[in-house]
Amino acid sequence: MQSIGLQEVSENLASRIETVKKRDYIWATDLGKGFYERYLKMKGIVPDLKLTGRQMRVFGMGILIENYLRSVYETIGIVKSKQEYLTIPETGDHLKITGRLDFTIGGIADWGEARDRVAQADIEDFTKDLANGLIDFYEQKCPDGVEERIVEVKSQHSQSFWRHADTGFAGAYPFHELQLYFYMKAAKKNGVLVYYSRDDQSMVEVPINYPTDRLEEALAKDIINFSLYFRGNTEPPKPESVIFDSQKWLTFYRNKQKHRIQGCWVKNWEVGWSKYIKRITGFDNDKDWYRSISPEISRRNKELKDNFILNQQKNEAKRV
Repeated sequence: MQSIGLQEVSENLASRIETVKKRDYIWATDLGKGFYERYLKMKGIVPDLKLTGRQMRVFGMGILIENYLRSVYETIGIVKSKQEYLTIPETGDHLKITGRLDFTIGGIADWGEARDRVAQADIEDFTKDLANGLIDFYEQKCPDGVEERIVEVKSQHSQSFWRHADTGFAGAYPFHELQLYFYMKAAKKNGVLVYYSRDDQSMVEVPINYPTDRLEEALAKDIINFSLYFRGNTEPPKPESVIFDSQKWLTFYRNKQKHRIQGCWVKNWEVGWSKYIKRITGFDNDKDWYRSISPEISRRNKELKDNFILNQQKNEAKRV
């Protein structure tokens, strides 16, 4: 039987070199990320590697999910703007920052009309249930109208999502926070990060208020320090290959009992995903790079485990 083409085409999406052009402004999506790669991109340095077909599909899926959630709110009737460009001008301290937000919601809706639109919409029953549930929620919780807020959607595969959820999403990823906070600062509005599990459609909200002192300081530190490197034509230090992740758990067994230590040493995903990996590590690909750092990760995590066991033994001795 002849193929309908989907498998072949999706598996063979042409890899492409990222379009890298010299620029003297910071994209919102750069904020909070490592200075080294940001510097190379803004100086117009062509990456070592191409985007793979899989990476292109991952990015594409993120766009589909963002569009899906926005369409739910559009059906309800409370989308105020979408893909709006926002800018903070250049100053003596920092470069210009610009970017496009996902969408904003807010305002007063006729909930009866909203339910009629949902009923008539050509959408799946699951999506209708989500839209009607949101209408019920806003009608009950927001009698004076829905507060206008910027919504930034971040999709993750389920393993990453649920690992993050295990911490109660106690702090969004810093680069996600700064991206959203830039939009909030430019628009003078509150915002919310929505983490979306691509596998099971679970969602977690991380609301952020404007202004927030912690994020004001983090944003200023990021853009001022990076601007010093860029304006001075000084290449920033390369990122470390092995970093400490305070949210990841180190799991091991001792005396047939399972133990977990919060915080352990891991590979730096920014290095592994970087299209400049050869410039950073000297290796042609992430697999060879990871093999080279695996012994260091094992050694450092063994030290954590040994210290944990030593402290546990000391506590056990005190109880005797």
